[in-house]
Amino acid sequence: MPASITPLHGAAAGRWPALLAAASDEALLELLELRPELQRVSPASYEALAGALVSPASAMPSFQRLDRAARQALEALCVLGGSASPERLAAVLGCDRDELEPVLDRLRRLWLAVEGGGELVANPGVVAGVRHPAGLGRSCRSLLSAKTSKELGEIAARLGVAGRGPKPTLVEAIGDLLADPDALAAAFEGAPDGAEELARRMASSSPVLQLGYSYSAYERYDSERSASGWLLRRGILVSPSWGIAEMPAEVALALRGGLVFPDFSSRPPPLATSPVDQDAVDAAGTEAALRLVRDVFSLLGSLGEVPAKLLKGGGIGVRELRRLGKACDRDESQTALLLELCAAAGLLGIEPYEEVALPTPAFDRFLEQPSWHRWRVLAAGWLEAPLELSIAGSSDSDGKLVPPLVGAGGDGSAAARRLLLCRLLATLPAGQAGEAASLANLASWLSPMLCERPASSALLRAQRFLAECALLGVSASAAPTVFGRLLLGGDLDAAASLLEKAAPPVVRELVLQADLTVIAPGELPHDLRFELALLADLESSGAAAVYRFSERSLQRGLDAGRSAAHVLGFLERHAPRGVPQSLRYLIEDLGRRHGRLRLGGASCYLRSEEPSLLAEIVSTRRLSRLGLRALAPTVLVSTAPAEKVEAALRDAGYLAAAEEPDGTLSVRRPAQRRAGARGALPGWSAPTRATATGQGPGGRQAGDVGLDIGLGFDRDLDADLDADLDAEIAAELGEYWDELDELPPGDGRHNLWSGRDLDATPARGTPAVAAAAGGTPAGGTPGGSTKERPDAARAFVAGLRAGSSPPRRPPGAGRPPGSGRQSGSGRLVPARGRLGGREAAEVDGDRPGGTGARRVERIGALPWPRPGLGRRPRPGTIADGPAAIHGLLAEATSNDWGVRACYRDDLSGATRELYGRPLALHHGIATFELPDGELEPVPATHLVWVRVLTEAEEEANGLVEDW
Repeated sequence: MPASITPLHGAAAGRWPALLAAASDEALLELLELRPELQRVSPASYEALAGALVSPASAMPSFQRLDRAARQALEALCVLGGSASPERLAAVLGCDRDELEPVLDRLRRLWLAVEGGGELVANPGVVAGVRHPAGLGRSCRSLLSAKTSKELGEIAARLGVAGRGPKPTLVEAIGDLLADPDALAAAFEGAPDGAEELARRMASSSPVLQLGYSYSAYERYDSERSASGWLLRRGILVSPSWGIAEMPAEVALALRGGLVFPDFSSRPPPLATSPVDQDAVDAAGTEAALRLVRDVFSLLGSLGEVPAKLLKGGGIGVRELRRLGKACDRDESQTALLLELCAAAGLLGIEPYEEVALPTPAFDRFLEQPSWHRWRVLAAGWLEAPLELSIAGSSDSDGKLVPPLVGAGGDGSAAARRLLLCRLLATLPAGQAGEAASLANLASWLSPMLCERPASSALLRAQRFLAECALLGVSASAAPTVFGRLLLGGDLDAAASLLEKAAPPVVRELVLQADLTVIAPGELPHDLRFELALLADLESSGAAAVYRFSERSLQRGLDAGRSAAHVLGFLERHAPRGVPQSLRYLIEDLGRRHGRLRLGGASCYLRSEEPSLLAEIVSTRRLSRLGLRALAPTVLVSTAPAEKVEAALRDAGYLAAAEEPDGTLSVRRPAQRRAGARGALPGWSAPTRATATGQGPGGRQAGDVGLDIGLGFDRDLDADLDADLDAEIAAELGEYWDELDELPPGDGRHNLWSGRDLDATPARGTPAVAAAAGGTPAGGTPGGSTKERPDAARAFVAGLRAGSSPPRRPPGAGRPPGSGRQSGSGRLVPARGRLGGREAAEVDGDRPGGTGARRVERIGALPWPRPGLGRRPRPGTIADGPAAIHGLLAEATSNDWGVRACYRDDLSGATRELYGRPLALHHGIATFELPDGELEPVPATHLVWVRVLTEAEEEANGLVEDW
């Protein structure tokens, strides 16, 4: 056990350039493959590469992607002062040297630890970035040195240590006793109730305890009778400042039995399984997949007829969920999950101006596909979804249902976590079912960053994942289906092809029965299914769907323009056994009675005692656009507004006089207009509804006005600029367009495109997703194909050996999403790309078989800013939600703005603030450059709020731009 725990200082970093120079070409190529961001170092020198290699901004993302064993081994190495022998490290982890070797090999390959002179040395970037390694506080020496000699003497006397001598001697004596597990156990004898339990809880979780700030609380904490007071008076806890107590690292290690991690295991936990009937699993999964397709048809069809109104805070409320649930025969929770799945697949969107949810035009193309292809579209959307879909419809902390379409569960790692769980579930052998708890334990071991953040438990996430798999038919009873196994393994096309064979055949024949029911003995094509759904009501769905005719359902078809002869002809064409007499009589009777009474609407009427005058007006060609129609010789009606009819008549020379409802002439006087209390400012116009809802012309955010106000200048690149200027601007911004397709899904409100290619194979996530799920490690291919990466890496190594820079790559090539550029000193500088989105709506009434149902193109807008001219005004709002914080940080990074951020401390739970310039938001870590030049990595999930600084505040806090 170390007598003191000290961090590794910058002197040790001087060895890293020499280590890089001594490494083989293959070792350097492997390093660049695992950490491709290092290829952006310019100039290519060992010093610059070493500076980037040991910087927290580069080392911490690689550390966060480690498995639990590698993370624990590296944190234990930090506890030992940043360097130790492999045997010493194995001893504090409680394992054998040979058992630890595979873990150390993973750290060496990433250069998070290097070995030389028989000792392991931790990467200084990790040592600086991990504030409390292994959840331990500061050492006894650093905490007790702030105490006076009198206070140290009193602590020593209570512990039974000689209470006299110089201050360093007292600190050393107290530290040695507290580091001895046997002596510490003896010290707890006679402790008040709860003292030892509190100490062990802090040793295993957090070394910091909030004491409180009131005087009464201080008296309680300073008392021998209270658990915390008893610990404070013996140095087991130390109060470094008012209201806070911290446990020394030596005490926590002693309470852990001398092991840094009592639960350390170099091997992943086994995945527990249980036997199941694979045939029954496949049958249940196929039925679930086909039912999902049918329910989406019913759900979105109902939304196309009556759009769902959104709540004031966003999302769809319980009342609307109950209405929509009746259309697909599901409860509110399952309906909410279906809506999230439809939005993820691009079939459902939001009309922001009317604040309603509507199907998108992609839904019309979706309907034209067979059932297996429609399942493929939904499965692709599920794989790509940037949210935890099952959060919608679950209960929040207040017991209320989380509404769908509000972006809940968008922590930035949902897609990567889903991909990891998919790969684990795919490893189950046929005929074996997994367990949610075992699946969660294994996923947490493989990627603690993905599965243990934010606070929601890994078990709950695994249970939600299995529920989503059951909804899609990917699994049943936690066992993968035969086609689900292909999907989980990444072969979506093969899974859909296998489902096609299991799906019922496509038929165009109906079986009509005398009880007014009709049976579809297979899957109906879209045109036949649409016509039958118009004329009859669905009673039961499955391999053979059953519909029933009634007076109401047939009236629905007649109201849609079908005649009795048309309905009978349709049924005779598709019913080989003929139309039953009872159904024929019902159709013919309704056809005779339908339309005997007519009703319509009119906006105004014309009345005159001279029928000839009205006949002349009807025959006047100039007035034909008014749609005048005679109801009687002395009465005409029009669907046009009364003001428009009056103006047209007067233009034609007819002086019509308005009348009141009782028939008397209407007297009208000109209105006397007055200015308001404050006149309008020159050059400003009244805010439109688009501005009020956050969207400006052309899909821009309302804050994007800038030069538009007062100058009449439109900044859209495709609007008022001439072709030459467009080409010039496009050339300057060309490097940012390449990043559009590489950017990961945002944490904003459903950044989903609806116009996707339904035949395209969905992306398997960003390189970060693949790395986190066991694919390409630590970043994957930074843009381009896998064939281009070795060439770029070899060129970099060649330039490194020659002491020159590698060949310049095209703008944007080889950059991972959200990455920045590299300055000459190896410091990361943020990229300045800006992105944006548009919205559009259309009506499908002109499509063949169209119903006139409304469609919306896409949901919301991307949270990143868009390309524009001039300097964007700094927002003055405070971002206090995950989506808003991510969007504001991305905007601040693009514009080089300083921010003030409030974050929650890992251990104490207290909120702290910092002033800095955001450099990157990558893999869930927000990196800030502080005024003193230090880099501060903060988990994005710990950010409470963020605000952009004004220029004066930047100057006052030393954040003036230096590039």
